[in-house]
This record gives sequence, C-alpha cells and structure tokens, in this order.
Amino acid sequence: MIIRRNMDHSYRIILHLAAGLQIDFNDALVNALAILSEHEVIQWNRLIFPVVSTLRENGYWQRLPGPVQRRLAGKCLQLGGIKIRQMYWLKKLLTDIVPRDIPVLLLKGAALLGSVYSDHAFRVCNDIDIMVKIKDIARVSSALTEAGASQQVDFSRPFSTPRYHEVQFRLSDTNDIRLDVHLHPVPIGYFPGITAGLWSAASIHPDYPHGNILVPLPDDQIVIQAAHSLAHVAIQPHHIVDAKRVILHYRIEEDALIRRAAVFGARIMTQCMMRHLAYWFDDPVRCERLPRWRERTMQRLLPFSESEFGGYRHRTRMRQMQSMGLLDNPFNGVQILGWAAAIRLMDIVGVMLNGTSAPRKEIDV
Repeated sequence: MIIRRNMDHSYRIILHLAAGLQIDFNDALVNALAILSEHEVIQWNRLIFPVVSTLRENGYWQRLPGPVQRRLAGKCLQLGGIKIRQMYWLKKLLTDIVPRDIPVLLLKGAALLGSVYSDHAFRVCNDIDIMVKIKDIARVSSALTEAGASQQVDFSRPFSTPRYHEVQFRLSDTNDIRLDVHLHPVPIGYFPGITAGLWSAASIHPDYPHGNILVPLPDDQIVIQAAHSLAHVAIQPHHIVDAKRVILHYRIEEDALIRRAAVFGARIMTQCMMRHLAYWFDDPVRCERLPRWRERTMQRLLPFSESEFGGYRHRTRMRQMQSMGLLDNPFNGVQILGWAAAIRLMDIVGVMLNGTSAPRKEIDV
C-alpha cells in the first residue's frame, strides 16, 4: 500500500537516488519508489535509469518488494527503447551526419553523457539539444534532412520561426525522439552575451577526437540549466539532478559558479537554482537572499512546495511575463516583449496577405 503522506520527503528520496547519493534503505525509501513506479507518475520518468542504477550499486534492488521492483523494471523496459534510440541518434549525428568542419556544442543532457552520466545510467531526455552557429544552420538542416529527419514547420509563423532560438527536427515516426538545433541556448534577449560566452569557453569532447564536437564548461552547464528553467518558468526534477551531479562530479564551488553566471547576466536565476538544490538536498544555503520583490517572484513562480514541484505546472503568458523579474536586468524583459510582439504582428500580417496557412506539424513527445 502506497502511503502518500509527506510527499515532499518522497520526492527528496527520489532526487537523492537519481543524483547517485547514498541513502538508507527503509520504509520511506520503499514508499518513494512505489510512488515513482506508478504508471501515471510520468514527470519523473527521465530519472528512472539513474535511480535504478543507484539502487543496484547500493545493493538495494533485490531488497525491494516484488510488486515495486516489477513496476520499476516495467518502466525501464518501456523507456529503454527510447533511451537506446536517443543514444544511437546522438552518436550517429555527431560521427556521421554533421560535417566535421562544423562545430557543434552539446547542451543539457547530451553534454552530460560520458561524464556525469554513464551509458547505463543515462537519463531519458525529452529531446536532444545541440547548438550550432547561425552561419552553419542551413548546412546542418540539409544534412539532417538527407539523413531522414523531418523538420518541424509552423506555417502560421513565417517570420518568427526562422528567428527563434532553435530549429526542431523529428527523428522518429513515433514522435518520441526530437532534436533541437539551437542557435542560442535560450530565447534571444534573455541573457545577452551567453551564446558567445559559451562558444568561447567550450572544450573538445574527449569521445570525439576529430575536434568539432564541443561541451560547455561544467559551471556553464549549470548556468544553462538555470537559464532554461527561467525560459520555461519551471525547475523540473531532472534540472535539479543534472545540476547536483555536475557539482559533485567537478567539485564546483558555489561562489565561483555565481561569479560565472554574473558574466552571462544570469546570476539571479542561478541563485534560484542553488536555493532549490539546497532545499532538496538538505545543503546549507550559501548564496545571498534575493531582494524582497525578487524573492516573492521566485516563491510565486518557482516554489519549493511539493504540490508545485511534483506536478506539471501549466506555462502561461502571464507567468512568462512575471518571470522577467528574475532577470539580472529586468529591462531586457521589456525588449524581449517588444521584439516578440513585433515579430508576431509580422506573422499575422504575412498569413493574412498569403491566405490560409498550412497546418502545423506537431511533435508530441
């Protein structure tokens, strides 16, 4: 029987296991895993493989009650096909598809495979994220199309789509694998200078000796996760685990991380991320508190509460506009809103002048 009291503690246990931390085997752990194994608990599916890997390493797997073990194994089996295809596509993309004279910067989960995550503990991604330079996007798109990928096209946005921060490709007919080719790590304007800064500090991925496959600095990987959380107005479980694993693996000092984030204009959001890590991993809070109005903004949009963290929070335009208060320079938010409104107006006028738009190709991952 699953006991749903103190869900906050259950989430904490799952996060500790996914981060590879040692934790006592007790009834609370079994209850947390029983919740994780439920079919409808899908927002934690990305962490199934790291959790199971830690359980096996700690010798806990065989001690689990049979029903819980079977349900977790069933989830691993269901997600295993997606995981294998994602890893296949990622490696094929980097070795065979992208021309070797084009630099590619891996982002988020893709950048952590082979360092923070091993193959057997690789967390399932909603999509594969890479970044290329603007001058190379046409050649990369052509190479992907020739390899069998299909580009997501939104005909209702003829002007804004080419100016967005990413181009999306579908890599499977079942819609469960998507590739996001970024021109910027987050929508343009949020953090001026972050794109150039990531490229200038990137290093060659050790598994790809031909030299065009790059990864961000470890500190930068955390800043990217924090910036991405702001763009989506949500800090999700895998953001927390990724950041914790990077900190542990590379022994990152928080003060140095905050200084690096300030270079990108992402100090405030990185502080928010570190506050969440301190809460969920019972760490001391080292970074300074935010100004009162920004503290209230964070607590409203990115609360620590179990009800908000454990479920999917619907993203609305109002919440996106409120999130501008977590920018280092809120004036950037005014520029972003003005730019977005102008480009969207061009979309509407363009569709009206050219007649009814073609249907949009949706990707449901």
